[in-house]
Amino acid sequence: MNFIRQKIDKLSSEIKEAAQAYYTDGTSKLSDSEFDNKVDDLKQIDPNNEDTFKISLERDPIINSTDA
Repeated sequence: MNFIRQKIDKLSSEIKEAAQAYYTDGTSKLSDSEFDNKVDDLKQIDPNNEDTFKISLERDPIINSTDA
């Protein structure tokens, strides 16, 4: 496995773990800025990564609005 693939896999794993903790019990081992930086890093390395797309949807205030 090459270095870039390893970096992508590591970032994806960290992002998923932090997002799951945040959305299930409101905790995360990452600060908001650390999380954002990891998502930004993953977007730069792998712009079409499905994990960053999912995170973007989860964080979109319009998509997640309770006003309907």
